[in-house]
Amino acid sequence: MGQKTTRTRALVDRAYAYLKEMILYHEVKPGQRLQDRDLAQSIGVSRTPVREALSRLERDGLVINLEGRGYFVREIDRQEVEHLYDLRELVECHAMGLAVKHARPEDIEELAKMLDAIEALGNSAEGRAEGVKLGIRIHEIVGRASGNPWMHQTMIRLLDQLLFCIWTEAWLETSAELEATRREHRAYLRVLQAKSATKGRALVRTHVRRAKAQFLRMLKAREAFYGQSDSGHMKPHRGGNSLSII
Repeated sequence: MGQKTTRTRALVDRAYAYLKEMILYHEVKPGQRLQDRDLAQSIGVSRTPVREALSRLERDGLVINLEGRGYFVREIDRQEVEHLYDLRELVECHAMGLAVKHARPEDIEELAKMLDAIEALGNSAEGRAEGVKLGIRIHEIVGRASGNPWMHQTMIRLLDQLLFCIWTEAWLETSAELEATRREHRAYLRVLQAKSATKGRALVRTHVRRAKAQFLRMLKAREAFYGQSDSGHMKPHRGGNSLSII
């Protein structure tokens, strides 16, 4: 039974990694339906692991499940992205300002452990995937350290809404951009230790705006390939379904 469970989990992980790469490297179009039967055949697994993988991708914010219609690659609305990043900047800057006053020793210790774990990951695909999860935890720690539970929950909801953007940024960023992200995260620890609210808010503002600009550049390149309808949703304007932005 244990071996069967391990094998099933391995098949789900395999399908999940395959589908995530298809989405983040734009081998499927925004709004395209993901047929579990066709995907299972392509991956070489049964439909059950594919369905579980699609459920995980929905939690990641990369696909949506339309009741009675199935799973679709999430479409991105530029204005929605800009509004969410603007709100994230406002909320997270204030959270950082509070966190430098209210952060507990255990918050500082947890943040330091997260940073050490990220440093050990390297630049592999697996390392980047784990780095995304740990990076999100860094921002959640800041929200929690603010001492305001409502702000903490608001930050979690905002990060959930931006998961597609966060995953895409991490997957497609250059080595220099990856290092910039890690450098800024390390600086989060320093400003909390120094209890510098002014520097902390400035750091968050720089970090969030850089992430926003980076994702919007990617989105512009994607729109140029697929074309864009008057409604703001991207539509393919030439054959094929592969896109490289790297």
